[in-house]
Amino acid sequence: MPCKARASIRTMRSHSRRSVCCAHFCGLLSPGLPAVKKATAMISRPPSRPAFILARPEAPLKREEREISNIMVDENSIAETSREASFSDLLAILRKRTRTIITTMLVVTMASTAFAIWRGPSYTATVLVVVDPNKSLTGAPVETQSPTTDPSLMQTQVNTLLGNPVANQTIDALELLNDPEFQISARGRFLARFPSKGQEANATEELRGYALYIFGRNLAVTNPPDSRVIQISFTSIDSGKAAAIANRLANFYVANLLDRKNANVSAWRARALKSLDAQKRQVIEAEGRVADLRAKGQILTSSNVTLANSDMQELNKLLIKSKADEANLRSKLSAIDQIKLSGGPTNAINEVLASQAVSQLRTLELDLMRQIAENSAIYNDHNPRTAILNGHLADVRQRISQEIDRIVTGIRNELAAVTARSAAFEQQLKGAADQNGRAEVYSVQLQVAEREAVARRSVYEDLLRSEQQADAALGSADAGAWVMSPAEIPIKPSSLSVFIIAAAAAVLSTLLGSAIALARESLDKRLVGSREVEEALGVPCLALLPKPDPVAGQIRHRSALGRKANSLYAHAVGALEARLAAASPRARTIVITSPLPSREKARLAVDLAVYSAQAGKRTVLVNFDKYQPIPMQDFGLQVPAEATKLLTSNLSSDTSIDLALILDQATGLDILPLDGEPQSDAQVSASHNNIVTLIKMLAKRYEYIIVNAPPLLGVCDCHALASHGDCVLIALEWGRTERSDAEAGAGVLRRLTTRFVFAVMTGVKMRGQLLQSSGLLTPKRFRRLYEG
Repeated sequence: MPCKARASIRTMRSHSRRSVCCAHFCGLLSPGLPAVKKATAMISRPPSRPAFILARPEAPLKREEREISNIMVDENSIAETSREASFSDLLAILRKRTRTIITTMLVVTMASTAFAIWRGPSYTATVLVVVDPNKSLTGAPVETQSPTTDPSLMQTQVNTLLGNPVANQTIDALELLNDPEFQISARGRFLARFPSKGQEANATEELRGYALYIFGRNLAVTNPPDSRVIQISFTSIDSGKAAAIANRLANFYVANLLDRKNANVSAWRARALKSLDAQKRQVIEAEGRVADLRAKGQILTSSNVTLANSDMQELNKLLIKSKADEANLRSKLSAIDQIKLSGGPTNAINEVLASQAVSQLRTLELDLMRQIAENSAIYNDHNPRTAILNGHLADVRQRISQEIDRIVTGIRNELAAVTARSAAFEQQLKGAADQNGRAEVYSVQLQVAEREAVARRSVYEDLLRSEQQADAALGSADAGAWVMSPAEIPIKPSSLSVFIIAAAAAVLSTLLGSAIALARESLDKRLVGSREVEEALGVPCLALLPKPDPVAGQIRHRSALGRKANSLYAHAVGALEARLAAASPRARTIVITSPLPSREKARLAVDLAVYSAQAGKRTVLVNFDKYQPIPMQDFGLQVPAEATKLLTSNLSSDTSIDLALILDQATGLDILPLDGEPQSDAQVSASHNNIVTLIKMLAKRYEYIIVNAPPLLGVCDCHALASHGDCVLIALEWGRTERSDAEAGAGVLRRLTTRFVFAVMTGVKMRGQLLQSSGLLTPKRFRRLYEG
């Protein structure tokens, strides 16, 4: 690395260290601290927003300058990652709008308390009515006893209690139309708190309608799930009246149920008696027809099965068994025939093997064959004994053959008998089938007749049972509902006390006031805080400058910066200078402008110039703003006549500049007040070259050139200055600069070739955690920590 570059980096690091120290000392460099740390570590990243960091062709950026440029852009991207407001920011907004919150809370709380006092306490009386769903409420007989409740039935009873008929009965019985609480006039509602007996009113439809409205509003009828209890509650400003209305309403409800039940029972009993005789005759006729069909079709009474059908079932079983025996015998004969045709032994036949006679003959045959073999071994074949034994053997074998033929003949005879029996069964089954076909016709007719008879008997039994139940229920006092617990006169009010209403109103109104405060804050388009500035302009906010102390209340701050160098405002200006040096170490011409004419912008230019001059740097303060100029009387200086004509004169030599300069002996600051009347656009364009020449000539003589530039909006005086300055500071007033004006001013700067653009907020109000989270301290805390 070249020596010059290393020296530049060392210089930049020294500026960064000074910036970090100032930031940690006075706590004013809220948004840029990560960038300062990165500048100290010399970490370079590719730029993410190059909108306001542009290199001029005539002055290419060196390596260390490009690194600082990248760092500042990366700082801007870091600021974008923390856009969401924290909880401390929310608290700061609420503290800022404390007056709105307190006003809302007081108004709502006082209004609610006054209304609660005017309305007075109210009392609620409750009656419990039990509805038995197992008893008919309409007079119809109930056949089953169900332990569960019917939700639709209970809802019907609730709707009945809420209906106008019962309410009208109660209103007429208690003469509520004459009650002030149920009258339509405001005077009557007020007099309801002081009831009297002499009040009368005409029962017009309008009064009755309003009375029904009040009655329904104060009446509450509820039924808990899976419960047969109905809760009737009535609220009134008079405890005795509330209990009387609730009890009378419940009694009317039960009485109406009883009357409706008796009327329905009487009508039902009359209809049942009228149809009982006719239904009885129909039952007798239907049962007689059933008996006649059973006799004709020979149908068994127990199971509706005919005799022919029973015989067919038995014959079918016998036929199946006979057919099975026939098939078995045929298979045996077929096997015997196969053995005989093949010349095989007949001994393999099962019946032969099972015959005892054949077994005995076989044993005798074997014995004779053994004797013949023994005799042949001793004698020859012509021995008389051998001949006798051979004769006996032939006789035994003939007997065996006869026995086998007898067995086969028996099988054949049995097969013939089984075949004959099967034929007989088939003949009998055919006759039974013919008889059963005729019985099936009667069976179908019998089923229809039986169903008709059962239906008629069921209807008859229902009618008879209903008539008996209706006769028993007629005149009964059971309405299907009764009052389980009558209403007692309530002692304690059911309405909330005034203190609870006031407390609830205070809490809710506080929340409402907070919502209104947040809404006002969201609708407020004025910039407050570095985060909003960065979001609106898209540039880093270097510092937040608080309001100066009263000792430095004028625009002339050299006394404050000199006699009270440890003040909060002095440290803020120093921190701004340190940050500016760290962000743009090669910047010598600093243009300070604002969206609209601002006295705070002029104050910032003076303070920054005074601070640089007191630091031992050759600094000149140039006032180009003819709309909000620097009041030279605050410095105790006079503006020379040459200063007003400097831009229109020939700037070929330094003589004219020397005549226009003013030296402030107290601070060592040179001031160039280019005051005069505001120029037209043509005059501004004509003096553009003189402005460029003047800046170049001043750059040869001073280390820093602080320019108090004209505003950005409405005039074009600032365009030449902004395009030829090393960096531009946009001065924004805390809580006064509109967001739209700031965005429009930033849009003007985007169209100019500016290398560095930063924002500074002036006149910051020191309150709330919002500023402390940005690195600022309140003046009281700052004096306690740093001034002793």
